[in-house]
Amino acid sequence: GSGHVRRGKLRMGHLFAAGGETIDGDGVRELYIGSLAHVNAGIFPDSFDYLALGHLHTPQRIAGSATMRYSGSPLPMGFGEATQQKTLCQITLQATAAQRGEIAVETIDVPQFQALEQLSGDLESLLNQLLERAVAGSRSWLEILYTGSEVVGDLRERLETAIAGLKRRGIGPAFMSGRVADIAVHPDDASTWYVAVGSGGVWKTENR
Repeated sequence: GSGHVRRGKLRMGHLFAAGGETIDGDGVRELYIGSLAHVNAGIFPDSFDYLALGHLHTPQRIAGSATMRYSGSPLPMGFGEATQQKTLCQITLQATAAQRGEIAVETIDVPQFQALEQLSGDLESLLNQLLERAVAGSRSWLEILYTGSEVVGDLRERLETAIAGLKRRGIGPAFMSGRVADIAVHPDDASTWYVAVGSGGVWKTENR
């Protein structure tokens, strides 16, 4: 009868749908199913009431559909997502046969618990930006990109001096496969570092 209660068909998957949006620095890896990297949205049956996908960090619809979506990561997974508003999807499926097929999707903004910022520029610009944040009492986690043409041999020391009064915390790469497991400095050369990462392997840097 008209009061019959039906069960909705909610499907979930972890894949990279063709046309999906990514941004630099979000830590998203390419996924492969056999030799197929991106899955065409046309393979998903129309019988699904809602398709919830994971893997891409940016909230987005699939092929423009309101009922096929990536909700995205609830927290920024890299500094490339520093200005991105994170959201959750609340799905309401009408329960009666008379209202069959009526689905409401509401996106809910996730509060930002920790601010992230990317700073870039030459040395003078970076020092000014750091000073501004120090005066303002900023608690943001920073990624600093030096883009100056001049080689500054003591860049790290000069930046550290500029923020000497601030509390610093090393957070490493922001996605799990790049998680830093250990760091060792050459006993006879302080500019030579060895870095072990969670996904396996050891990196060496001689950056001065």
